[in-house]
Amino acid sequence: MITIVTRIGTGFVLCLACLAQSNDEKKVVDSFKSYVQHHLDSYKTNRRERVLLFPDVGWVHQYYEVDAGSAKIDMQRTNSPLAPYTGTLEFRLIRHYTAFHASREEATVDTDFEKSDVNLHHHTYAYQDQEWIPKTRRFRNPEIDLAEARYWTIHNGKPETAADHIVWTECTDPPGGRNTQR
Repeated sequence: MITIVTRIGTGFVLCLACLAQSNDEKKVVDSFKSYVQHHLDSYKTNRRERVLLFPDVGWVHQYYEVDAGSAKIDMQRTNSPLAPYTGTLEFRLIRHYTAFHASREEATVDTDFEKSDVNLHHHTYAYQDQEWIPKTRRFRNPEIDLAEARYWTIHNGKPETAADHIVWTECTDPPGGRNTQR
């Protein structure tokens, strides 16, 4: 890269390469914001509706909705020439679900999504060859963390906190159930 330095007026120096870098970085930031918004908006047209079997509980019909306003993003410059930027996205996803049923057929026709819970999502991305590539996509359910803490408090006879039992799950797996998507 050639750096062009020009003196402007009395004592001001303009670094044209620095301005170009700043504009390029703004484009990368804008592209990440657009990429993230596209992902979050995808839940409006595809709720990831599915019917899953939870062992020892039954079949359930569920779908997901982004908790509006919960998304937080960050982007960092790296030292890697192959992935000069990384980005993170954190957001809450509301899972709406029906009562549990004895059969898949019963769950499939049930559209009374009477219950809901919240999953916290943490995704990381790398900027490679002018595009954002997902690297990790994980989620956890704070209610499950709390239930685990209660279980171990009772069984160990000493107080446990939810922070002691945080379990992150890869987003590629259906949350909480077997891979029995419809």
